[in-house]
Amino acid sequence: MAAGDSYCLVLLHNGQLYRVQPRLQAELLFVRLEAPPRSNSGTKRSIFGIPKAPSSPIIEHIACGSHINVAISSENSVYSIPSCLHQFSERQFRVKQLQCGFEHAVLLNVNGDVFTWGNGLRGQLGQAVLRVEETPQLVEALAGIKITQIAAGGWHSAAISAFGDLYTWGLNCSGQLGMRVMKPGGLLKEPTVYPLPQLQDLPECGCPQESRGSDDCAPLRAFAGSRHTLMIRQCGRLWATGWCKHGQLGKRLQNLSYLDSFKALEGIVVNPSSDNVLCGPWSTLIFLRKLEN
Repeated sequence: MAAGDSYCLVLLHNGQLYRVQPRLQAELLFVRLEAPPRSNSGTKRSIFGIPKAPSSPIIEHIACGSHINVAISSENSVYSIPSCLHQFSERQFRVKQLQCGFEHAVLLNVNGDVFTWGNGLRGQLGQAVLRVEETPQLVEALAGIKITQIAAGGWHSAAISAFGDLYTWGLNCSGQLGMRVMKPGGLLKEPTVYPLPQLQDLPECGCPQESRGSDDCAPLRAFAGSRHTLMIRQCGRLWATGWCKHGQLGKRLQNLSYLDSFKALEGIVVNPSSDNVLCGPWSTLIFLRKLEN
């Protein structure tokens, strides 16, 4: 499932896509997607020469934002539901992860390449020029770096590489990129928009496992809300940055409006290999099997 402002998308095991309105006793409605452009092989016909009706695309990935709803088919067709806006021609192209912010989408393939499209006027696409991209564009600044995981916030994005590096880009109005918003003791603000991916110089983890080697505490996964970002390290410790007026960065930090950089959520250790952290626009959910003292 993927939830947006207007409806929820429901993807079945057979690749069929449905939507449901946010109201009581709502019914599942089948989503009819536009057929992708025909290939050079021509129209498929039956053994009697009768043209076959185009089959419904088999959907494998879905994601929703406030103003963007995206689906990817098994044939690598990219849909801005219900319209087909792009077709990846490479047969070996395989999608690993798909994320949506408020107005942009981020796609990661199995080769470690990152593609973005949508509204990029706040730098959330990772491109040098701030503009709207109608079709997926390769993030050239990350070309040659194998990315293993991505996250899309409201107007910012994040990526983690196979080398254990964290990159963030986009809007930094509340410190959601992990960089200082305001210099200590002054009112001079740093840039609020970083259009190109920024390599983060993360603080030392400080957990007992760190003595085993630097890889034990390397960034593993990232999660993003409207104006906050969370990161899990290999050791299972959670780190956070950004806006926490609504307590989205933890109870101990709820009185701060923003953080200057990534700070540890003390006492919280999760299984780094499980899907146990979720970021909503203004909230965070952390699933724990038991509380640690």
